[in-house]
Amino acid sequence: MLLSQTRARMAFAVKDRLFRWGGFQALLEEKELRMLTQHMGFRHQWDEHRRFQMDLIQREGLQPSGHVMEIGCGPLTLGIPLMQWLDKGHYTGLDLRPAVLGVAHGQVAKARLAGKNPRLLFTEDFGASELGEEERFDMVWSFSVLFHLTDELLEACLAQVARRLRPGGAYVANINAEMPESTWLQFPFNRRDPAFYGAIAARHGLKMTERGTHESLGFRLDASEKNNRLLRFEHG
Repeated sequence: MLLSQTRARMAFAVKDRLFRWGGFQALLEEKELRMLTQHMGFRHQWDEHRRFQMDLIQREGLQPSGHVMEIGCGPLTLGIPLMQWLDKGHYTGLDLRPAVLGVAHGQVAKARLAGKNPRLLFTEDFGASELGEEERFDMVWSFSVLFHLTDELLEACLAQVARRLRPGGAYVANINAEMPESTWLQFPFNRRDPAFYGAIAARHGLKMTERGTHESLGFRLDASEKNNRLLRFEHG
């Protein structure tokens, strides 16, 4: 029995060395990164978007004890480092793409973060049907989401944000105010001025402030996304 176990371990070690020496591990990691980037939407920007968002959400005042709802959590570009930093059970991610949520669950498992008890929810109404009636959050976050919403969906999103924010809480999101309109996958890519968002927010009792462009806030890539603007919404 001991001999067979020793042989099995030796065989595994040999296969592991061949796997790594052959570059197969690197190829798999590269393939996974391409897949994650595709779901995120920005080619060759995964690491910077993760760093930038994590830095921003902390600078916007979030503490590890805060409860966060991320609208459009995608493949957890921000979600993984945020879960690691937040207290247990304090992260809720929402998305309307079941396949991407499947990827997100895989990322949680790979990062061994199931013990943090994150919630990843499929929703078509920004969590209105899935979240408890009394659930509130210290921070609501969405990145590269608002400019993909129709006017009707944007209204619904901000109404739900207003409902879910705790007193003193904030919703932080970025927008496109300069790049030409187009489409991404099945979603529109809208160009709107900050005032447009401010007017809708006001109808739901939210006050909007501009925080600056990505570039002014420390985005390190010379890409068109550097001109996107960050907005912050709070109860007025």
